[in-house]
Amino acid sequence: MLRAAISVGLLAVLAYLVLYDFHDTTFRVQSRDTWVNWDGQQSCKPAVVVQPSSIQEVQNVVRKAAEEGKKVHVAGSGHSFSPCVCTNDYLINLDKLNGLLSISENRVTVEAGIRLYHLNELLALHGLRMKNLGHISEQSLAGVISTGTHGTGIRYGSISTLVEALQIVLANGSVVTASRTENVELFNAARVSFGSLGVIVTVTLQCPNAVPMRRIEYFVKTKDIINSIKTLVEEKEHVIIWHLLQTDVGRITLLDYPNITSPTILSKQRSPVVKFFDEIVSLKVFSVFMYISSLFPQYLPIFNSKLVANLLPSHLEIVDRSDRILNSGYPAVYTEMEYFFELDKGIEAYKEVLALSLEEEEIGGLRLPKITSNLPIVLRFVAKDDIYLSTQYGRDSLVLSLSVFRNQEVMRRASAHVERIAAKYGGRPHWGKMHNLSAKQLRPLYPMFDKFVSLRNELDPKRVFVNDYVNHVLLEQ
Repeated sequence: MLRAAISVGLLAVLAYLVLYDFHDTTFRVQSRDTWVNWDGQQSCKPAVVVQPSSIQEVQNVVRKAAEEGKKVHVAGSGHSFSPCVCTNDYLINLDKLNGLLSISENRVTVEAGIRLYHLNELLALHGLRMKNLGHISEQSLAGVISTGTHGTGIRYGSISTLVEALQIVLANGSVVTASRTENVELFNAARVSFGSLGVIVTVTLQCPNAVPMRRIEYFVKTKDIINSIKTLVEEKEHVIIWHLLQTDVGRITLLDYPNITSPTILSKQRSPVVKFFDEIVSLKVFSVFMYISSLFPQYLPIFNSKLVANLLPSHLEIVDRSDRILNSGYPAVYTEMEYFFELDKGIEAYKEVLALSLEEEEIGGLRLPKITSNLPIVLRFVAKDDIYLSTQYGRDSLVLSLSVFRNQEVMRRASAHVERIAAKYGGRPHWGKMHNLSAKQLRPLYPMFDKFVSLRNELDPKRVFVNDYVNHVLLEQ
């Protein structure tokens, strides 16, 4: 009887996870409703919610808020884990500003509220592609630019570096164009500004011609990962390293651009059935094990080493459209923190995280690893840039991500240890992900911090675009 009940319960959980769309980020908030971000950890109750359908409407909202002495912030998909969106005054959503404005050869201009999955389809129709993407494409273009969202590849910058020009509504209601040749200081600041300078309303991107992409995945022993990180990063186009804690193996993902005419490569292209299994069924089954493990954190090491690691194929090779390969996807809702390091220091930080994952501490009468998770630790690599508050400003970076599925206590404990390690090695936190750093701690990490703040205060003296988060990370003394 008990076995039958457990089986029914597992089937019910699986059915829920298969049917529920965890990546549904449709904006449904009305004025005085409570806005909640994707993982449910950040919320606010804006007095006024506006979905403008023109730049003029954005200007009107900003002017009205300024006249009333109110704040304005913008919410896209809600996929940021930090409180960078939260406001109790005016909340703007740009989902209706989602059109394609122009294409001239490889320069594409779109309205900034467009979701990446929509942009990917538009580009494909015109034989173009995004040069790099992160794990998912549910976010708005303005959101990924504003928070410095990235993919992987030491010769590839964040999505913000793909921007050639943008239009932004400033605190006085004016619309200003900033580009590599016009209003350059604003351009270098606005491309990562998490809503603190104004409302980005149009974006011009440099988009290369479409080419197919290949994904290769395989398991590697932990010691071999550590010894080969530099070689992999230097020799391969795009590298992702996944590591389930409390196991002695990691998984390497390599992304490249193969010769599509090769019969061997053609055979790797996925059929619709295989694609459905890869993207839907296998991820949902993985979700079931994550859900169970979130209820019993004391058994996470067993789940990781005995069950989850064995669900993945030992070797995988597929070819598809580039955005589908770059988007690896995540099976369900999670909370994430992420730090950016110089390459050598990042490797040392990664080694310390692994070491702490094998040490235990007593929590509530249970002996638990100091750092654990039911999702992998992920390493990615991003090229340096010159954007003032970019996490890659002036240095090629190793990016270390820690994510936890449905257990905030596990996340809280693990993140405290990771933040101490990050501080030791000069890690910069992702602006859109969980962190606890203040302006006092962030200033020494960014050479252009004071220049950014000075420009911000000049453009917005009445602090129209200053919410609690902006005040905490930029303005507090």
